[in-house]
Amino acid sequence: MSAVKGSEPRRRLRGAVRRERILDAATRVFAEKGYDGTSLGDIAQLAGITRPVVYDHFASKEELHLQLLERERDRILEHVTVQLVAEDTPEQRVFRALDAYFFYVETHPYAWRMLFRETSGKSAMASAQRRIQSQAHVAVATMLAKERGSKILAGRAKDLRLELLAALWGSATNGLARWWYDRPEVPRKEIVATAMDALWLGVERLREGERWRLRATHGGRASRTR
Repeated sequence: MSAVKGSEPRRRLRGAVRRERILDAATRVFAEKGYDGTSLGDIAQLAGITRPVVYDHFASKEELHLQLLERERDRILEHVTVQLVAEDTPEQRVFRALDAYFFYVETHPYAWRMLFRETSGKSAMASAQRRIQSQAHVAVATMLAKERGSKILAGRAKDLRLELLAALWGSATNGLARWWYDRPEVPRKEIVATAMDALWLGVERLREGERWRLRATHGGRASRTR
């Protein structure tokens, strides 16, 4: 059967293209409406497809949401770790890694919000979200702590120190990103400079083996030890 004269035949999207369209639409809808407020019908409508087509690629809303979280985790890590392993001084690598992270926040606001700000009402999904966030933070902290010449993991309780560093790094960067999300008029360079003040200065001292200790003397004055 030939196409109607004067019209173009409708092209059928390839499976991979449809899947990416669904994921992109879902990212925006989940970020705007939250997990509980989103339906697969909403996602299908924004993607310009039918709901049954969504089910061709994802068995459920939970599966779609989880795969989105994993995709965005990988994207953030790609943005950040490329800078951390570049040939340069540690300070420059951390600066570029932070700039890359906040560039991602700036250019992918819906994806960042879905991954770090919106939460699911279901305990299983909320747990998966926390696990994926933690994986991203631990990956960055591991690279910081284990780079050549670093003394961050010297001494005992190495696993605990790494876990604490990951939690601190994640809380600081995500907290600043949340603040910035509501104040987008602030230039990214100011956000990155503040992050360097709070994170790099401490990391730099840790790399040299310096540790904070509270003096056991009258007045309890703080001191730094190596």
